[in-house]
Amino acid sequence: MSRLKFAVMMLPVPALIAAALLMGNSMGMRTGWTTPEPTEWPQYRSDAARSGFVDDAFDSDLSLRWVYQARHAPSPAWRGEDTRMPFDEVHHPVVISRGLLFFGCSVEDSVIALDAATGEKRWRYFTDAPVRFAPAVWRDRLFAVSDDGGLHVLEADTGDLIERIERAPRRDMVLGNRRMVSRWPARGAPVIIDDILYYGVGIWPTEGVFVTALDPATLEIIWTNDDSGGLEWDQPHGGARAESGIAAQGYLVATDETLLIPTGRGVPAALSREDGSLNYFHLQLYGKPVGGSTIVAVDDFFFNGGHFFEEETGLSAGRVPDRHLMAAAPGLVLCSNGRQIRAIGWSEREVVDRHGERALVRQPHPVPLRGVDEDLSVDGVIGGAIGFSGTGEHLLVEAPWEGTPETFAAWLRIPEDAPDGRRVGIIAGNYPDSVCVNWEVHTSGRPRIYWNRGEVDWRVDTDLRTGEWLHYAFVRDAENERFKFYLDGEPIATSEEIGEDIVTDTVFHVGGDKRGMNSPWFNGAIDDLRVYERPLSADEVAILADPDAVDEMPTDGLMAYLAMDESPATPGTSLIDASDNEAHAILVSQSAVEAPHEIDGMIVIGDTLLLGGANTVSA
Repeated sequence: MSRLKFAVMMLPVPALIAAALLMGNSMGMRTGWTTPEPTEWPQYRSDAARSGFVDDAFDSDLSLRWVYQARHAPSPAWRGEDTRMPFDEVHHPVVISRGLLFFGCSVEDSVIALDAATGEKRWRYFTDAPVRFAPAVWRDRLFAVSDDGGLHVLEADTGDLIERIERAPRRDMVLGNRRMVSRWPARGAPVIIDDILYYGVGIWPTEGVFVTALDPATLEIIWTNDDSGGLEWDQPHGGARAESGIAAQGYLVATDETLLIPTGRGVPAALSREDGSLNYFHLQLYGKPVGGSTIVAVDDFFFNGGHFFEEETGLSAGRVPDRHLMAAAPGLVLCSNGRQIRAIGWSEREVVDRHGERALVRQPHPVPLRGVDEDLSVDGVIGGAIGFSGTGEHLLVEAPWEGTPETFAAWLRIPEDAPDGRRVGIIAGNYPDSVCVNWEVHTSGRPRIYWNRGEVDWRVDTDLRTGEWLHYAFVRDAENERFKFYLDGEPIATSEEIGEDIVTDTVFHVGGDKRGMNSPWFNGAIDDLRVYERPLSADEVAILADPDAVDEMPTDGLMAYLAMDESPATPGTSLIDASDNEAHAILVSQSAVEAPHEIDGMIVIGDTLLLGGANTVSA
């Protein structure tokens, strides 16, 4: 499991980490730190994936070398109007080993170059409208987009103009975001990968949008997509239809085959890097609050607007709790809401689609990010148990529970003070798979079974929030057409709704289901979890509820048996399935690390996470 150093080093300077070891805040201050050699950071967030990561050693022996105070704070285009487009709230610098630092200025409509060693201004280049994005550097050339609609190609050392490239039909200026800007402002910030540069012009679909690939050496156009901006289709708000194609607003992201286009308040669109054709734009599927200008690509996914999406399809594979603050280190994505830091990793598992086809997929899941892994083992009724805090600890079962799960039983201990209006959580489940079952404790401590995507949704009117160990069992008796709920071995409720017979053949989670980061995580302790593919009799359920009858526990039809006796139980621990199925489980956690201060930005250098706040930097 990947690890990052997280040692607090408080540096009281008014700065926000924006790139490498160079910071900026909303008041325009820039601060440099002594380093052995400048680290290459040639475009926003270091690379084409916008990872915020460089594979380099971090020297913690820092000392303040210089401060540069910009004359003006940035003037964001959408200030106070939409928090999904924070792309120009601060100056974002880029750094190259030639010893220069570059950033754009939205107030003075310019690109500024500083000496990275001294902070002295080396040159300034003016455009005809605000410069809202960091430039991109390729070899000895700098590429900057401006609200004047142009891509300005400069000599990096001198700031001299090499060429201004125009993709808009003409140079019309209009009033936009309180400034005079082009009718086609260039707000698809440049990204460079494999010696090809991509950028976007135009934000009003009815006027035309132009996404272009060019050769940064010859400045020849490779392709332009000029027909995906005026697409007419249904809008996320019901009953509305309009021309609303892609309109680039934010930093473009490039992967091996795909160009991801941030579309302002919408979800990203994807173009083929080869020819610029539109792969997908799922505007209709995802309305508020999904979307935004921040994209981070990693592995087979990209992160945007609180979701992680499959790159191939553009469909959401789950949610993450944080929207804008992200950094991708090898094997991890780090995200933050400004106060807490979480980590997300990947694992490979087999899935079965609606047609019965099996495939291996890589699925994100939370991983621990802390100095010492917390032991979640607790004393149980029969040996040990696992305690879940309701914040993301859960078990990933490694193989399917194959069969019809007619009986589910487990010992539970639920806090007496669990809130009334909040679910206690999922004990085990595989929702939202096409064939699914969840066993839960719902609001007010009520047992719940959710069978076959809600065909049966039964909540038993009893409260399990006692702070004591209780035995919980749901039994589905299809022959007699009834569901029964047993508490401590006694039947206390019956339902005549049993739903269709189903056969589950996908993996389950314990302590949550498969909704990802926002699953209703279980809050309490679980011991001796058993699943049977037959309805147990009342006498057999009574035996399960008797801790002194361990040797008499029924084994016929046992699909899964997690004793939960492992100790210590830290994230990564394997829990043994003692049934013949041997569907063992892995304990994972998405518990957050409290940040040492309020943070506004973060990057990763080697194995060190750097956090920037308004008045503090920590590493």
